[in-house]
Amino acid sequence: MGSWLASRPDAILNAKDCTFETAQFTYTVGHPEITSNDMIDLLIKRELTRTTGTLNGELLEEIEGSMNTIFGTDGEWREVGVFDSLTRTVGRVANRVFVGKELCSNMEFVMAGTSFARDISVSSYILHLFPKFMKPYGTCRAQSPTFTHVTSGQLRGSRLFQTAAILESA
Repeated sequence: MGSWLASRPDAILNAKDCTFETAQFTYTVGHPEITSNDMIDLLIKRELTRTTGTLNGELLEEIEGSMNTIFGTDGEWREVGVFDSLTRTVGRVANRVFVGKELCSNMEFVMAGTSFARDISVSSYILHLFPKFMKPYGTCRAQSPTFTHVTSGQLRGSRLFQTAAILESA
């Protein structure tokens, strides 16, 4: 089944278009051009796919670091919120892949990105209530000032920024 799926052309099985439509990216992200930018495809298909197997050690390190931060290492019982703990862990691990070790440990950065993603999700649910012709007027853009503030300048040395620069020059 996996090889059959992999052999289907992008025009038939296109997760990107489905995701953009479901999340209403044209209206929620604040940058409608993201839906026509090929950089996402290049990052995922070429760079991320190529390095997936080499990231296991880093991902395990980040999961362990996150769990140690949340649950501690002293063996004492702690009361923790499962959803918040998992949100922080997934945010840290995902950011480790895209922005590297330094920024994924910055919880202000991680939580700003997580809030931004949540805001997009909530906004898209609301926009699904509107007929297509009214969506531009019912836009609930997930413009998180915290995310904009935190990311300005911090991404310059990140993996994502460096990879994007390489892909743009190619």
